Amino acid sequence: MPRIALGMFAVLLGLTAVIGLAQMAYAWTGSAPPGAIASLDVWKLGMVVGTAGTSATLLITLYIAERDYFRSRKHIPSLSLELRIERVSVSQSYDAIVLILKAENTGTGLCVIREVSWELDALSPYEDEEVEEMLEEYDNPEDDEDFLFPWRTLGEEITPDAIQIEPGERQLITHDFIIPSVVGAVTASAWIENVQDTDFGWHSRGIHTQEG
Repeated sequence: MPRIALGMFAVLLGLTAVIGLAQMAYAWTGSAPPGAIASLDVWKLGMVVGTAGTSATLLITLYIAERDYFRSRKHIPSLSLELRIERVSVSQSYDAIVLILKAENTGTGLCVIREVSWELDALSPYEDEEVEEMLEEYDNPEDDEDFLFPWRTLGEEITPDAIQIEPGERQLITHDFIIPSVVGAVTASAWIENVQDTDFGWHSRGIHTQEG
């Protein structure tokens, strides 16, 4: 379609130029041009062809932009995340929290991971007074934005991971935190930023409770 429109515009433009040159040639020689050529107003014809060409160019530009946009949107990554949390005793007073993140590219484009943001929060134990204070803060947030219940943060880290995941492939990404053994339950989360759209990314969260 764009080629046909451009071809028609080129033909009309060339025809206008030929008619204009023919009228000028007859005027220079002092002879009368044929009736069909003499009756045409080249300037008006040129304006019509120019307007049509400008409109066609605009429509073609919009068509190509829309086509390229939808083509690019069809080939974007889409990660499916699954976070598994394991706990291992490393000493009498400390345990290791092992975070295992399974990332699967369910999209149609290559997914590039540059870094992963990890966070580990304690869910227990707490004193009753601490929980009551947190409830008051939860019921009266400082602003109108979404408010996350303020569990005690045990660790926040951003790890660089130069990983590329092809469509349909899976990748395991791991990270460890060392915590006191007295912590009974934790919640962990992982965030991966989409390098192709920094306003969008993928998040996974899990809870682990100590047995016994």
